[in-house]
Amino acid sequence: MNTNQNEPREAGAKKSNIMEHILAVCGYVFFCILILAFTGMVTILGGLAGIFAMSLVLLGMAEAFLGLILVGIGIAHIFTLLRGSLVDIGLGLTLCSLGILSELFLFWLVLDAMPWIVGKIRKTKPKVMADDIRKYCKAVLKGCIAIIVAGTAFALVGGLMGGVEDIRKQVVVTLKQTRELAEDALEVLPFSASVRNVKFLSFEYADNSFSLKLPENEEPYEGDIPYTPIETTLPVKELRITVMSGIVNIMPTEEDCFAFQSSRSGEFRVIEEENVLTLDIYPHLQNYEGNEAQVILYVPKDCELEKFYLNFSGRAFHSMTNLRGKEATVLFPRGSMVSFDSLDFDTLKLQNGLGTLNVGKTRAGKLYTDVGRGNMNLMNCDLEDIRINVCSGNLYLEGLIHGNMELTCGTGKAELALYSFRKEEYTLDLTGTPGEMSIDGRDYGGKPLYYYEEVKQGKLLNADAKIGKIEIYRKE
Repeated sequence: MNTNQNEPREAGAKKSNIMEHILAVCGYVFFCILILAFTGMVTILGGLAGIFAMSLVLLGMAEAFLGLILVGIGIAHIFTLLRGSLVDIGLGLTLCSLGILSELFLFWLVLDAMPWIVGKIRKTKPKVMADDIRKYCKAVLKGCIAIIVAGTAFALVGGLMGGVEDIRKQVVVTLKQTRELAEDALEVLPFSASVRNVKFLSFEYADNSFSLKLPENEEPYEGDIPYTPIETTLPVKELRITVMSGIVNIMPTEEDCFAFQSSRSGEFRVIEEENVLTLDIYPHLQNYEGNEAQVILYVPKDCELEKFYLNFSGRAFHSMTNLRGKEATVLFPRGSMVSFDSLDFDTLKLQNGLGTLNVGKTRAGKLYTDVGRGNMNLMNCDLEDIRINVCSGNLYLEGLIHGNMELTCGTGKAELALYSFRKEEYTLDLTGTPGEMSIDGRDYGGKPLYYYEEVKQGKLLNADAKIGKIEIYRKE
């Protein structure tokens, strides 16, 4: 009887032991989960705190460094671009102060705020900054706030005086000069002989930006090719010529079609697509000395185009016909000689970085020129409005200008010899610190102009010279 009575008890004890083991395992797992959660939370919070602290340090350093650069730029141009210098110096001082305040905030947070919070939680006396250090921090804080107020005032005054526009022009000139220096650096490389004509990146004048142009996948022409008419499905409204090496001439033809021919020529491509005719010459990292492209492109004598586009970095280009139409863009970054007998367009944009650009007869409703370190000569001009920018090169313009004139000159020279010019017909708006500036016989150079205005009824003549020379006179 005793044996039979103990059997249920033993079975119940076994079940109880199993449940205890299950609960123990569950408790252990739950405890591990709590430990992992706590560790993860501490790690995440510590990581976030570290990231926050490091970001604050880097932000403060970047602000202070950028501010010092702006202050240096402003001081360097204070005698040539006063309005822009005020904006640069004001923004620079403000950024420097904000960078110092960022570092000061982190310093206060670690050495004062966090110890105070920990002391309150633990109900002990917080180990905060000493009074002398706190006074030093307050002095730095007051100084930074005063500098921010002064810097903001400088920037606002310079901006209201027109400093933002001066900075924009300065940035554009700096970008162009940097591009030219980069191109010059290519010439001193050991392999420059084989790649000096490769210019896949071409500078677009219209929007002052870089664009990547790659060769078309068309079979190239090469060698001696006789006069070959180009079959076009539609009338040609746009002519695009991109030359990275070689010699190209444009000649008129009595036939009502476009054509081409070459003599002992390297590779080139002629592509016709809808209303666009394209001539492309790319060296493809090959040395074209003694085998450069030599192409003649024939255009109808009375051809009128909606758009003409030339990007030339070869040895020589000459157009022996009257190119006319609505809009023309001539980019001449690296070539040695480019010349046109005549250009007649509603809008004409001319840019040369090096070398010489000559135009025998120039007519345009609006003329935009951009001269880097080369020479540009425009003869027999009949123009409405002009906008001329000369960096460190030379521009000579001779002819008639009927409308407004806007001239910007860095360290180069802009000379306008006009057939009928009277200063009394223009409102003069003069800025900069020109080395020389002469308008209709009166000398405005040799002293800082900053802002000089003679208001008259009629057309506007805006001239901005850095340290270069601007000369406008009546040619008899």
